[in-house]
Amino acid sequence: MSRAVSCPGGHDRRMAERLRAALIVNAHARAGERAFTLARRTLVAAGVELAVCARKSRREPLREALEQALDRRIPLIVLGGGDGTLHALAPRVAEAGATLGIVPLGTGNDFARSLEIPLDIGQACHVVAGGRTSAVDLGLLDGRPFLNAVTVGITTELTRRLTAGSKRLLGPVAYPVAALRAARHLRRFEAEVVVGNARFQGGGRLIDPEASATDRRLHGYVVLARHAGRLKNLLDLVGVGRGTRSGEHLRHASVWAFDGVRVQISTHPVRSLGADGELVGKTPAELSVLPARLRVRVPVQANLDARAG
Repeated sequence: MSRAVSCPGGHDRRMAERLRAALIVNAHARAGERAFTLARRTLVAAGVELAVCARKSRREPLREALEQALDRRIPLIVLGGGDGTLHALAPRVAEAGATLGIVPLGTGNDFARSLEIPLDIGQACHVVAGGRTSAVDLGLLDGRPFLNAVTVGITTELTRRLTAGSKRLLGPVAYPVAALRAARHLRRFEAEVVVGNARFQGGGRLIDPEASATDRRLHGYVVLARHAGRLKNLLDLVGVGRGTRSGEHLRHASVWAFDGVRVQISTHPVRSLGADGELVGKTPAELSVLPARLRVRVPVQANLDARAG
């Protein structure tokens, strides 16, 4: 489905200055159709002037709608979708010097989590309308931007097995289901690698409790295969996976954690790379940081720098 509609104006005189925005929603995302109507209504009621509204079901029409909004010099681009939609479109928003608003509609919504944006559609819209603007980092993978994390190993195999249908049907439960299937088919591999620009990946799993999308650094960890037996290594992976909910995984005996401004990933044999839930290439790869490159609306109270260990 591909549809553009006119956007009614709001009349909230309490707003000292009206925000002029474009609302672009991935209708193929979970709850995308319903979310479009709710987001439009909530933003207008909050005093946002929606100069462009579009809901599209495919990636290219979404890009076209974004370019049309940028050609009109609309300063605030509100994107409704998951991490894959943001991965595809947010770097262009940054390149154009516009500000990003996020309405989380995906299964994981990890970039929204890292920025403390509510996962509730109405609350997220109120952040767009009444929050503050923060400049956050982008990661670079061989010169291509990413938001959350680059992965190699079982997480990338999980990405391969997460279908659009399973995410729409199962929601967040799709992640552990896909992980079990990936583990069953995983061939022996010397390491699992996760390198993050933000704090979360894989549906709310912590990369590093102290990571931030504003600290100008990459944070990551490697899960080493310490045992000769496949079963023992898989049990280690399960233990590490459990720990990612709290950050305890960084204390696991199989984990080596690191941070820095530049990371190189090499594997033998060559392995697939995942970024923000998308398959993006193969090893070897070089990662770096673009500091404070993306302007994004976040909650007024969001504390993107101070992290509890």
